[in-house]
Amino acid sequence: AHMEEKGEDAAAKVALNPEKWLEFKLQEKATVSHDSELFRFSFDPSTKLGLDVASCLVTRAPIGQEVEGKRKYVIRPYTPISDPDSKGYFDLLIKVYPEGKMSQHFANLKPGDVLEVKGPIEKLRYSPNMKRQIGMVAGGTGITPMLQVVRAILKNPDDNTQRFP
Repeated sequence: AHMEEKGEDAAAKVALNPEKWLEFKLQEKATVSHDSELFRFSFDPSTKLGLDVASCLVTRAPIGQEVEGKRKYVIRPYTPISDPDSKGYFDLLIKVYPEGKMSQHFANLKPGDVLEVKGPIEKLRYSPNMKRQIGMVAGGTGITPMLQVVRAILKNPDDNTQRFP
């Protein structure tokens, strides 16, 4: 019985499923700037999201009316800004565009509302010490996956990847 318990701990439970849309509840949102908001979505607090460094998740929201019994969706990828090892929540920083279908959907969410999410989608495979040096150039929302890589390097004392100030 003891080995079974240990085995269950070793296999980390994850909240995401790459094959299936799952609902995550908005726990809270906060204004960051005149056009950006931080959204915290919650799930089982004993579970990790299941997103590798620099991977993204995909969100979807119903848009418009059903046509011939079919629902139309807008689908967008996002990279959480929260630590991939966080349990029970993930954070998305969203720039709200006046004409943005998905960003307007986010802007209208209230705590307790749900967001449909699927993933992970691997964008860049990163592993400690995979390169001696890493240089990054990013702008706008492209900075989020880079932030994930930088945090992973700084968090791991065994990662000797050179960083430049």
